[in-house]
This record gives sequence, C-alpha cells and structure tokens, in this order.
Amino acid sequence: MKPVFSEENQRAWLALLLAWIAGFADAFGFLKLNQIFFSAISGNMVAVNTSLARRDWTEVAHRGCPIIFFVTGFFLGTILEKIASRLHVRRRFSIALAIEGALLLIFLLLGQFGMPSQNIASKAPTRFYVLVALLSGAMGIQTASLRRVRQGSINTPFVTGMLVQAVENIVGALFNIYDRFRNRLPDAPPDSAFKAIFFGGLWFCFAVGASCGGLGETLFNFPALLAPVGALLFIIVCDLRHPICD
Repeated sequence: MKPVFSEENQRAWLALLLAWIAGFADAFGFLKLNQIFFSAISGNMVAVNTSLARRDWTEVAHRGCPIIFFVTGFFLGTILEKIASRLHVRRRFSIALAIEGALLLIFLLLGQFGMPSQNIASKAPTRFYVLVALLSGAMGIQTASLRRVRQGSINTPFVTGMLVQAVENIVGALFNIYDRFRNRLPDAPPDSAFKAIFFGGLWFCFAVGASCGGLGETLFNFPALLAPVGALLFIIVCDLRHPICD
C-alpha cells in the first residue's frame, strides 16, 4: 500500500506535530520545574551567566543542568542516527522517538508518584535533577531526530530560528511576486512561499503546544503528558508503516 502523501509532505506534517510536542513538553516542564526552559537553551544560558555574575550557585546548577542534558540527548541521538544509517536501518526515525517517548513516560511516573506539591528543588533535589535530565534529554533527542524537510534545515524545538526563517521566506516570496510583476527573473527560491508557510506553521504549532501544555498541567497534572506521548506513538506508527528516511 502506497502512502497517501509523498515522503517530503509526510515529513512536513510530522515536523509540525513534533513542534507541538516540543511546545507542550517545554511549557509543562516550565510550570513544574522552577520555570526552567527545556528547548529554549539560549534562555537558560542567559540565566546561567547572570546567576554566575550574582554568584547564585544554586540557580547556576538549576539552569545549567538542562543545557548539559539537552546537549547529551542531542549527542546520543545524532550518534544513534549515524549508526542506524550505516546499518541501513530504514526505520531509524522511530528509534529516536521511541526513546523520547520512554523518557517522557518515566518523567510522568516519577512526577506523578513522588514529586512534592511545591518547592521540589529544595525538598527533593535529587528527583528534581533527574526530572530535569529526563525532559531536557528528551528534547535533545527530538532535535536530532528530524533535521531536514524539503532540503531545508529544521529544528522543531527552536521556534526562534523557525520564525526567522518564516519571515526571511516571506520577504523572498514578496520579492518574487514583485519581480514577476515587473517581468524580471525572480532571484529568491521559487518555494519561498511554501517555506514561509511551513516555518510559520512550526512556530504556530509550538505556540499551540505550549498553550496545551499549560492548560494540561492546570487541569490534569502529570497525566497530561500522555497527550505528547500519544502523538509520538502516532508518528512511530506512521514511520513503521512507511519509513521516513532522513
């Protein structure tokens, strides 16, 4: 049975869903764990440097930990992808996302059955750092999972970069329209309009995911994470049926 969408279109739709998952997880973790970012690593880096200037070593540790484990997750995810590629494993996309889903499930269970109602960083510091490591590692692995769509580089957890690319391609599409109107040869890529919509869609899906994560944390607490885990399971099933080689 042939897939309904082409491989490139399938990647595009799944990238949008991954952006939603990243927004959900980031917002949920932000609310649960001392307002720490788990995909916006630049925000944590600013906080680390300002805390260093103030010699607030506890905050340095809190903000530095997600950076370390995000990079670790990305490093391991990239190694895994390279090994699977060399072994000609076609469903290597599912492997990375299965690990991400497992980390989110462990995060859910540890939080649901052993997390203090408040002040987890001071009341249960070991559990706090374990939860931070699980969520930031999951985001790092996701970043390594799907890197290109239609020959364009994407990072589903990094919405700032996606918004910049959306605006850049909007400008390119507008100049293409102007050049055609003036009977000139357009100098911007012909797919600028598509890329503007796609990268803008990534930003929008991340924002919607963040709203869902905040609402889920308020209404359902840790079981809300079953939503992004279910979304990951859906993507894995899609990959198992029709491998998304990247």
